[in-house]
Amino acid sequence: MGDLMGLVKIKFEVLNEVQFSRAFGDAANKVNDLTLPFSLLANDFFTTMANVFEAEGAFEEREKWQELSPTYAAWKARHYPGKKILERTGRMLRSLTIRGSEDNILKIEPMELQIGTRVPYAIYHQTGTPRLPMRKIIELTGEQKKRWVQIVHKYIWSIYHQTAEQTRRYG
Repeated sequence: MGDLMGLVKIKFEVLNEVQFSRAFGDAANKVNDLTLPFSLLANDFFTTMANVFEAEGAFEEREKWQELSPTYAAWKARHYPGKKILERTGRMLRSLTIRGSEDNILKIEPMELQIGTRVPYAIYHQTGTPRLPMRKIIELTGEQKKRWVQIVHKYIWSIYHQTAEQTRRYG
């Protein structure tokens, strides 16, 4: 099975639901700072979330969020005209699409990336309640997982090539 100590493992969880888990081997044991690829993953996250909100959930292979109830839709149209599903005030949208916004969670460390929202009501949309249908906000798509694997793989591969070049040069 090989030495698991040499693997770099990346896992993405939403409310303890593992949406993505991938181990990278080979040159990964030389990697001790993933700040650069984590920053690229964060950029992809924010761009993807902007597309998700714009499409009201239906981005890549995700399904469109459930429509608003007719009563609430009428009320919202009067009080917040032109606002889409999950965009009443824009607070949650900004927190998940704009790096550094007030309610944004973004922590990038050498071996850890935390990204999300501090908006307290986001969890009720993500999981649903007896009165509120579930409208998953954060849900990695297959395409997004592929992009993330490619970002990390490309970074680890570049470290491997840099190490190989240094070994040849200074042998």
